[in-house]
Amino acid sequence: MSDILNIPELGELEILEIYDYFNVPILFSCRNSVSHLYIVLFADHLPEYEIWLYAEVSLTRLNLIRSGKVNLHDAFSKPEMGRLLKAMIPHNNSGELNSKYITPDQLHSDVFPPVDEYLNLGGTPLVVQTNLVEDGQETVSLSKPRY
Repeated sequence: MSDILNIPELGELEILEIYDYFNVPILFSCRNSVSHLYIVLFADHLPEYEIWLYAEVSLTRLNLIRSGKVNLHDAFSKPEMGRLLKAMIPHNNSGELNSKYITPDQLHSDVFPPVDEYLNLGGTPLVVQTNLVEDGQETVSLSKPRY
């Protein structure tokens, strides 16, 4: 599997939820070490590399996507931050990872999910949980509700 969780611009990523899977996760949410959230899409498979799209999202936007209030097409074609990170990841570590920030209009529209594709994970949002650490500073981590 290509290293879709280690992108230099984003840092090492941790998968939160997998929404679609075909041998590897192809649509998932993740966060980096400073709790920035991303929704990630496998966009294309070429002989030399795979193309992945990373859209940074707020917790509110991610919950709107998860609940089906924002379709998957808009999640990537109208990213909240106005840009996507396009990562071209070589197969079997046979080359160098190439990534750059782009605007959605720099991509062909067929790389985005269809307009009528939605997630529908019900009414259980991801929530921000605050924990106190020994030195008294707060840290924020994401977790699913415990109810």
